[in-house]
Amino acid sequence: MSPIHQIYCTHCTYGTSVLEQREGELADRVLGYSARASSLDRGELRNYYRQVERFLYYYLPTDTPAEEKLRLDASAAPRRMFYSPAIGEIQVLGQISYRQQDTAGRPGSYFAHVLFSTRDAPWSPLDCLQLWGAPWADEDSANLPLKLPELQTLGELLDGARPAIDEALLLTFLKTPLGEAFDDPPRVIPERWRYVEPADRTELLAETLQGYLNLGSQRRENLLLVVEPSVAALVFYGVARLLPPGQVRDSISFSTFEPNADRLPVSLAATTFHAPETADLRPEAYRRRGYVFN
Repeated sequence: MSPIHQIYCTHCTYGTSVLEQREGELADRVLGYSARASSLDRGELRNYYRQVERFLYYYLPTDTPAEEKLRLDASAAPRRMFYSPAIGEIQVLGQISYRQQDTAGRPGSYFAHVLFSTRDAPWSPLDCLQLWGAPWADEDSANLPLKLPELQTLGELLDGARPAIDEALLLTFLKTPLGEAFDDPPRVIPERWRYVEPADRTELLAETLQGYLNLGSQRRENLLLVVEPSVAALVFYGVARLLPPGQVRDSISFSTFEPNADRLPVSLAATTFHAPETADLRPEAYRRRGYVFN
């Protein structure tokens, strides 16, 4: 079985980039987005970094006020967890978190923790989604090592803890009566969902499953939910759980938060807003190819 490699990706100086590693006067010079740390040596890393780079982006929701950019942090801004079963010769899973400033002091950046492996032992989207809430790295620090360990299984990232998303959480989301508390110790489900009828929660899952099945084999088509990232992860888990093992389930790619609803690189995507009570997608977004559910 091929090892699972790790990369941290963020805005770097020449001294903090594992791909550059300059010293002296050059070390403090701003480089830009690069690999901050990796389980691979520099030579091997360059090729793989180019392959995952297409997924390395993050912007706050489009309606976020400018003054919020320096108030929000990784814990308060939407988390973008993404997975693709096939990017060239590799499969890729990662989480991208908001970073208030880049190394030049400009507001708005990101920190990504990415896992990838060759495709000789394909990952299940169920195993990937169970890593929601795992201890992903989500911020830069002067103490970060440049060399990261390899993993042998995705589950190692949980470090022995129970997954935040599993069948039990899915069932409590679908069945808990209106107004009652969910059995949700990790607090994956936002409080507002207590006051959504169980039938409407079930409809969200059913509509998402049907929408995904209706996409057919057209790779340019995809499904978009307007919902919180954590709920998107739970609903995508439900879709994968209800599908039998095989090509349809194995071809799932997902992202729990896409800042640009017009360009979706995965089959199952979600987006959200800073003020969802007043903001919405543009009208033409509901007429796009694929399926949209708000």
